Amino acid sequence: IVLASKYSMTTDSSDPNASGNHRKNMAQSIDNSLKRLKTDYLDLYWVHGWDQSTPIDEVMRALDDLVRTGKVLHIGVSNCPAWLISQANTIAKERNMTSFTALQLHYNLTDRSIENDFFDLAQEYGMSITAWSPLAGGLLSGKYNSNPEIKGRLNNVSYGPRLLAEDRIKLAQEVKSIADRIGCETSALALAWLLQRPQGSVIPILGARTLDQLKANLTCLDLNLNEADVEKMDKLNPPPAVYPSSLFRSSFFNQLMHGEYGLIDS
Repeated sequence: IVLASKYSMTTDSSDPNASGNHRKNMAQSIDNSLKRLKTDYLDLYWVHGWDQSTPIDEVMRALDDLVRTGKVLHIGVSNCPAWLISQANTIAKERNMTSFTALQLHYNLTDRSIENDFFDLAQEYGMSITAWSPLAGGLLSGKYNSNPEIKGRLNNVSYGPRLLAEDRIKLAQEVKSIADRIGCETSALALAWLLQRPQGSVIPILGARTLDQLKANLTCLDLNLNEADVEKMDKLNPPPAVYPSSLFRSSFFNQLMHGEYGLIDS
């Protein structure tokens, strides 16, 4: 077992100290988690999200204290911009403090925006990526393919209508058609695609409600998608080209840069 917990989000709306990234919330949150879990330490402790207020050096200092006192072995971060995480790990390295070793990010076939920055970030700092909502709230299980209004989680949350938009339903239907051809569960195919990202180190976080769902999801471990299947799934919803990464990948930019390099006397 790898035992993990997280802090940042409010647990008591009447207490202003029960949310945020600051040291007080962190200290009381870790102690309460250890008490509830009946353990002396956690293998991994997550910053659940950026509060856009607490200085990042305070966060890293406080997390390092938890590691040094033995309450936490490793630290991770979720729902934060790439530049802030880079700054945090740079501060930790310069001050001989514990760095983030894992990222928890929203990532699935319907939303691939993290590919523009976070894969490079993870590779640079040796961090793994754990993907939350890997099935887009159940959309990629195929449950809503025939009837978007079927009883389910996405019809009871504020972001449901966005995920159940016509283009998203079409995407889920296309995933199912590939799964039917391969002979596997639709959810397993969506998860296997995550596991076989060319960048590697992507671990989907399963959120099954029943044992049968969990068993179906775990069959993704038995799927070894061929190059053609991966390419077909990649084309279903490619990530948007975002500046400046789109500039770096352009042939025009590379031509200019290599032209300069060619003039440098090695």
